[in-house]
Amino acid sequence: MGNILTQRWLNRPDFRRQCAVAAVTLSFVTCAALPCFGASVPFGDVLACELESYLVLDARDTLAGKFMPQKNAAARAALSSAPVSGLRIRLVPLSPEGRSWETRLEATATQLKEGLPFTIPIGKLRGGYYRMHGELFAKGDALVARGPANAFEASPVILCVLQRRPAQVPSPNPKPRDYLSFVTQTVECLLKRQSATLGGQPDGARFITVTRVVQRGNRELGRKLREDIYTNHWAPAEPMDYEPFLADLEAWIVLERLSALTGNERYRTLMAAMAKAFARHGFHPMSGLGYLGQENGFDVVRVGGVATRQFRGVVLGSR
Repeated sequence: MGNILTQRWLNRPDFRRQCAVAAVTLSFVTCAALPCFGASVPFGDVLACELESYLVLDARDTLAGKFMPQKNAAARAALSSAPVSGLRIRLVPLSPEGRSWETRLEATATQLKEGLPFTIPIGKLRGGYYRMHGELFAKGDALVARGPANAFEASPVILCVLQRRPAQVPSPNPKPRDYLSFVTQTVECLLKRQSATLGGQPDGARFITVTRVVQRGNRELGRKLREDIYTNHWAPAEPMDYEPFLADLEAWIVLERLSALTGNERYRTLMAAMAKAFARHGFHPMSGLGYLGQENGFDVVRVGGVATRQFRGVVLGSR
């Protein structure tokens, strides 16, 4: 079942395992086929994909869509000159819980011009984010184009499959011990589902991570060129972080106090490992300034500084 929205999805309070799909974009672009098949081209110039949309979650187990030619000269030239035989869709998981899925569609240039339908069995996919990729073939399975699928605006196509879990009904009169249990379960969930290891290494220190605030596109402050003439530039929006990598330094005190209240030293040990790794890598090598989260935070995966807000500008560090 699916609900195609832009960067958000709806929940329904039931206890059955369900999947919902939110497409960050409603369409994606396939590739330019060239008359010479010696090398493939990026999957992004010839075909556009339209996905069906829903206003509410329902009981559908598949997400349908169709491929249509892009309205540009490259698409017209590719579809008229290349003997197209088919294409392959592939969903690559961006979340650890995901599992790849792919299918092949047989098609001719004429079918593509009329609109080639397809379906994705989202009810069988595990929960998580998926990036859509594609490959276009000519006769004899000669690879014409491959790579990530993009939307009309060149933004990536991301599917978010939600996996339902039984809801826990809170107690009407919570006691301190109940709240401590709630905090413990929350921390365990964050360590499992919203954390990253230093440098992405299996034996690296594990940090609880957060998603950066997404800034919408905006026009920057102007500057004076010459007398009575001013100018400014447009700062485009940045995509959201589908897998958080910004270290959550505020979680450290929670881990410390959780060990003190529960007697479980595991949380204090995790916090000490985070602090030790941050002491080695959390400061700019030239200025000595720390990536403490006001302007720059600590990128756990890339091990360096990163802007804490999504914008285009000068950022200290490696990202």
